[in-house]
Amino acid sequence: MRQQIISTALALCLCTSSLAAVLPWQEALSRQGDLLTEGSSSELVLCDSTIPTPQEVYEAMIALQEDDRYREGTVWTDYEPYSDEKGYYRWKGGTLDGKNISAVGCVAFAFILSDAAFDALPARMYPADQFQYEDLKIGDILRVNTDSHTVIVLEVSDAGVIIAEGNLNGKVHWGRAMSKDEVMRDISHYITRYPEGYIPETDESANELMDEKAQGQFGGLSWKLTKAGTLTISGKGAMPSDFSDSSDQPWYSYSDRIRKIIIQEGITSIGDSAFYGSGALSVEIPASVTSIGSNAFRNSALIYASVPGSVKTIGDSAFRECSNLTSVTVSEGVETIGQNAFRGCVKLVSVDLPASVKEMGAGGFYNCTALMSVEFAAGNKNTVTMGDDLFAGCYYLHEVTMPEKIDRISKRMFQKCTLFPGLFIPQGVQIIDEMAFASSGVSVLVFPDSITEINTGAFADCALLTDVYYTGDEAQWKGIWKANNVTEALAGVNMNYNFNPSEPPKPDATASPKPVETESPKPEETPAPEPGATVTPGPTVTASPKPDATATPGPAATASPKPDATASPKPDATASPKPDATASPAPTADPEYGGNMEEIDNFIDEIVDTITEAQEGGTIVIEKEQGIHTLSNSMMKALLERGDVSLVLECTYKGVAYKIVIPAGKAVDNDIPWYGPLYLVSVYGNSISSNTVENRDAQLSK
Repeated sequence: MRQQIISTALALCLCTSSLAAVLPWQEALSRQGDLLTEGSSSELVLCDSTIPTPQEVYEAMIALQEDDRYREGTVWTDYEPYSDEKGYYRWKGGTLDGKNISAVGCVAFAFILSDAAFDALPARMYPADQFQYEDLKIGDILRVNTDSHTVIVLEVSDAGVIIAEGNLNGKVHWGRAMSKDEVMRDISHYITRYPEGYIPETDESANELMDEKAQGQFGGLSWKLTKAGTLTISGKGAMPSDFSDSSDQPWYSYSDRIRKIIIQEGITSIGDSAFYGSGALSVEIPASVTSIGSNAFRNSALIYASVPGSVKTIGDSAFRECSNLTSVTVSEGVETIGQNAFRGCVKLVSVDLPASVKEMGAGGFYNCTALMSVEFAAGNKNTVTMGDDLFAGCYYLHEVTMPEKIDRISKRMFQKCTLFPGLFIPQGVQIIDEMAFASSGVSVLVFPDSITEINTGAFADCALLTDVYYTGDEAQWKGIWKANNVTEALAGVNMNYNFNPSEPPKPDATASPKPVETESPKPEETPAPEPGATVTPGPTVTASPKPDATATPGPAATASPKPDATASPKPDATASPKPDATASPAPTADPEYGGNMEEIDNFIDEIVDTITEAQEGGTIVIEKEQGIHTLSNSMMKALLERGDVSLVLECTYKGVAYKIVIPAGKAVDNDIPWYGPLYLVSVYGNSISSNTVENRDAQLSK
């Protein structure tokens, strides 16, 4: 399954996320020592774009010394706390040798300390013959001992370095010294996350000009660049928009040495191509700016951007192909997001858009391959224009909360969104345009009765589509104009008429699906489940009103309920509703999505223990009242290992009720973190609707 790939990255024992089993366009996962590598894809991280000083790096790392997980003497090996079975540590430093990086053992320990200090700043790697001892700084990572051990630098002096390390004789160790000669003799690779030419702002020379030519006038404004890499634009009025490309920038010859852009108050616009291709990691935009020009930051090194509400227009391709951009804030007041504005931002994970937005340009988030969620704020009184190809190629996209009013579902809007599970289309939408959902992972769609036209290829190659919920009656549905291939694509889909999203379908307690023998389709990744009460072993596990959830073995074991966290959404919403205010706080995702992993782990462990300890032929029931709608990979593996235990998941998700039965021995294992209800339905069916396994098989066989 895992073929060895020899590369410089592998020599560092690097590893990458295991999505190759899910997404066929990625390379096979490779393992060597304490590292895995995979073809380049997007890290799922958020960040602060500040470049820390060496002292700040030291303080961030040394603070972990008091954390129980990283204390002196803590067990740390290639199998503990990270391993093939327990998962890998995914660092935030970007790719090395074109590979996304995750790790176990000593490499994982070094990466954890590095991330604590640098967050998402990108890394650079050098072999031994391409750096000098004088290059070493606090926080740099060294591969030593004839390429067999990784350490991280805590202190640097003329005589040598002080390091921290994991897996030194199977333990964590802080404070070992290495002489200068030992470092230079034993080192095989060096990784740093300080930008090239870095000078900390605390350095006495930091605010000096980069050189005598690093300043000037343009269009009535002034600019200067310091040795610390800070480019400051000052003056009053609009920035010129006559830069036909980056070579026309006054600071073009210094572009790759820019680390921070400060646009001072008084500047009213950012010109076209003003910072195209710059090395800037962050930008400060004042409230005086009202527009950002086309290509303004295109192909720059920005990690984070915040657009103030004074800006009315984000120009075409303004942030296009900013490959490091992991987080962007678009403030209330922004009205137009231009064509291709964030196209190809392959590390962008989530976006919240304000209620002031009136127009989304074509290709706005095209090919943002790491994008998982997009939320338009509630309260927008405008009918938002949705451009073509808006989210096309966003493979990881799994949740979109639409504005209350949009003009249409545009051409190719969700094309090739292979993990996208479904959508509530807002009331008032009349047109679903050509190829709107083509080759996507949609399983469930909710159509308003305002729809009048569904165009060619809207659902082409949607092999997972099983259910359409329509708020009108059957006669109204038949009155909608549909292209011929649309009618064909929906022929095997279960139609649900007169659907009211505020009143989810009532469960049919007698229905029960049969196991599926067909190949599992590609899954969608969904937010992690909220922890419910402890479920306990026995032939059937059901909810109990007892609040302490004490485990009691026997024919009918008990588990305490919790308030339903998945109340039905309003007809025009797509976001998962928030839990009742009286419900206990609960995590919503794994660390990649920003959740509380400790609580999630506790919940998962409870369910896994229940499966492991259940009596032969037992059934685990997770009831709707527990608010759980997602199963973890470890639960699936536990079911597979047992082979004689079945599981029933009852839940409500986005206003639709589900009862999903996983028969004994039929659990799937696609090596992804979470299995959401839409994917589970695609494999096992939903006994509450008429989405039977037979219908599903017929759909998949087409």
